[in-house]
Amino acid sequence: MAAEKNAFEKTTGSQRIVFLVWAPHSARAKGICDGLGAHLHLMSYKFRSKIYSPIKYPLLFLRSLLLLNNQNPEIIICQAPPIFCPLVATVHKLTHRRVKVVIDLHSGALEKPWSYLKPLNTAVMKKAAAVLVSNQEAHDHVLKENNISPLILEDKIPGFDPALMHDDKGVENTPSGADLTIIVPSSFAYDEPIEEILHAAAALPETKFYLTGDSSKAGRNVLKRMPDNVVYTGFLKTDDYVRLLYRSNAIMVLTTRDKTLLAGAYEAVALQKPLITSNWAPLRRYFNKGTIHVNNSSAEIVEAVQTVQQKKIELKREMGLLREEKIREWEVAFARFRDALNN
Repeated sequence: MAAEKNAFEKTTGSQRIVFLVWAPHSARAKGICDGLGAHLHLMSYKFRSKIYSPIKYPLLFLRSLLLLNNQNPEIIICQAPPIFCPLVATVHKLTHRRVKVVIDLHSGALEKPWSYLKPLNTAVMKKAAAVLVSNQEAHDHVLKENNISPLILEDKIPGFDPALMHDDKGVENTPSGADLTIIVPSSFAYDEPIEEILHAAAALPETKFYLTGDSSKAGRNVLKRMPDNVVYTGFLKTDDYVRLLYRSNAIMVLTTRDKTLLAGAYEAVALQKPLITSNWAPLRRYFNKGTIHVNNSSAEIVEAVQTVQQKKIELKREMGLLREEKIREWEVAFARFRDALNN
């Protein structure tokens, strides 16, 4: 119990901070918490049938309210979507007026279905001490739609244990025997062009593609069309996932959504791996070295993979330069954010 209290008592200045996330994981939240010495609370419920999913929101709301009453933090950072997560902090503030509420607004909060709740979104954001976004496009959207000017803080480049690079424990489907190995970090979400990736893979039989994540979400039709050079790894434990990334020649992370930055792309920077990602303005601006941007078509994916094959040494060197540059930029931006919390 004492150890748990000490972990919570890490502060920025003298302020106790909690970060609420209604999801099973969040690399961005972890990076922010590490910098602030905040205590991260990941909360989620998973139902076999999606029809029951709405039930989780009142359950998470009550669970979060109890947590905040017990912890009595001075600063609460909440990830959105869903907007109900910062809403619970706003309700808590009614009886704890000195608490500061900060909303870490992800790109999904700007799109359907959450955009249908615009009045609620705006009301909750206006009650917050600060709103945080990851890129300029998201900032401009919130300013235009909600008349709020958020702070910009890109994701932190993650740190991985180098020992995992030389450790094969627990890794099935370890890349081997292919001319080129591409890892595709995936959650099989609606914005991932999985079918285009599979079409591209079929045209590149000498390249091995490893798609991580729970492939059951992809649907039967997609699973039936899997080429021989594609491996669905299933959901991997963190260490196994990192081992797989280490052994790749390149990492590919694609999205059909604008105004978003992708965790898998940051992992490519961290590991200094050539990156293939989508041709959206935030992704072009942030990942401006060691990266090939595509329009998500199978033809451009094929061309990008061929370019990686030809220039992988040069792209890897560029990614090393980008990693150093982005670490410095994040430290400066994070210092500004930390100062804003203390004011």
